[in-house]
Amino acid sequence: MVTYKIKLEYRNLRQSKLRKSEWPYLEENGSSWYASEQHLSILRDSSVTFAVEARIKFDKARVSLYQNFPKVLFTLPDADVIDSAISYAYSTTTVNKNSQIVYLGRDLKVSPENAFIVDKPGGNRRYYWQISQNPKQRAKTIDDILPEISSRIQDEDTKVVVSMGGGGLKAAAHLAFAYVLEALGRHHIDEIWGTSSGATSAIWFASGLTMEEVEKKIYWLYHKKHSILKPFSAAIIAANFFRDHLLPKKLRSKGVSSLVGNHDEMKTFLDLVLEGRRPHIPLYSVTFNISKMRTDVLSDQPTNPHYNDFIYHVPPIEAAAASGSVPVVFPPYKLDMGDGNLYSYLDGGITEPLPMKSIYRKWLIDKEKGLEKRSKLLIISSKLFSHEPPLIQPNESINHLKTLLLYESILVNVAVSQQQKYVESDPNVTHVACATPLEDMFMLDTKSIPLFIRMGKQHITQDFIDAEQLLAQSRQIRKTQK
Repeated sequence: MVTYKIKLEYRNLRQSKLRKSEWPYLEENGSSWYASEQHLSILRDSSVTFAVEARIKFDKARVSLYQNFPKVLFTLPDADVIDSAISYAYSTTTVNKNSQIVYLGRDLKVSPENAFIVDKPGGNRRYYWQISQNPKQRAKTIDDILPEISSRIQDEDTKVVVSMGGGGLKAAAHLAFAYVLEALGRHHIDEIWGTSSGATSAIWFASGLTMEEVEKKIYWLYHKKHSILKPFSAAIIAANFFRDHLLPKKLRSKGVSSLVGNHDEMKTFLDLVLEGRRPHIPLYSVTFNISKMRTDVLSDQPTNPHYNDFIYHVPPIEAAAASGSVPVVFPPYKLDMGDGNLYSYLDGGITEPLPMKSIYRKWLIDKEKGLEKRSKLLIISSKLFSHEPPLIQPNESINHLKTLLLYESILVNVAVSQQQKYVESDPNVTHVACATPLEDMFMLDTKSIPLFIRMGKQHITQDFIDAEQLLAQSRQIRKTQK
């Protein structure tokens, strides 16, 4: 990103046919201005006579950009808007080495003192900015608010692994979690793990998609531009459960399936979202191999003999489809693992609802085999916990099924808790745990997608702040013990 110092005649500028949305300095008076790439292009196409005096890269600029975390975490404008705002600050303010431009948010009800509004050329959105010359009043960044987490993520002796749990369409809440990870620095992450729909979220993040892009495409499901489910009802789900889990095998119908999930549609949706992108961060999807009754991990990474009977090389979309095969909703997913046999896979949440134990197991193997030299492991996880039935809404006609699913939900939470305690018992492991409360919400309801996203944004920053406080307390206890 750069800004250009230009010289032009103000009278000539006023007489041009430029609109204020195209050139924000029409009401100013002067001869030296700074312009973004887009502004420069507009000037070239206009009748304004100007000359470029200098080209300045932002990393060498005297003005710094800050976002006021966590207030504007989910409303960051794009790069063209930031270019325009910094160029405007250069043009209208006397900047020095202590100067900083602070993004305050969009469409504020009350305009802060000395704030200005700038969008990209031709844009009409009301993005508020402020110039600060006092270093003591510097806006707080994510590193200021989460120093313990930031320092661990940036520590060269720490392996950083992200873990995303499942929850059907509730995984839309992972968006907020990913926004924070982006602010902390996606480039610091060494591996991304996911279970069930968390494996789908993991693909998007590992492939370099911005969360703004992902959020727009998730709304395709909400607006029914795409579907991964056949028409269904609670009665169909109940029938599936009864047929697959309560009837003797010899009485189950093999010719008719009332399952509502569609693997082909799921994979098509993932293809459309990714637009040909491939993961650039190692990706791992937790699955349950019902052919061998064990947990398997499917990865886009090359096969390594050290992980025999544990991690297998499978293309990312195939791995996500296998990990997301929720019992009753999707049929088992068939995969040829290269030995001539087809294996059936179901949702990884059956044994590992939130990737923890498998992450730790791989880390221990890597250390034992000399593949991992770092002495510490940091796991940052996002769990979409539920205390109510995970598949169906309350319905008087299926109370017995509701009770069964409630017990299942309790067992899932117990399993996650036990696995967390097991991993966290290692003093070289740090766990930053986030949990979005989505109980009483139907995991297959596309109409609830906006609510899932909103709930994630409402809770995620406080989760990170709580985790920060726990880490600070832990550090203080260790300091006292010394």
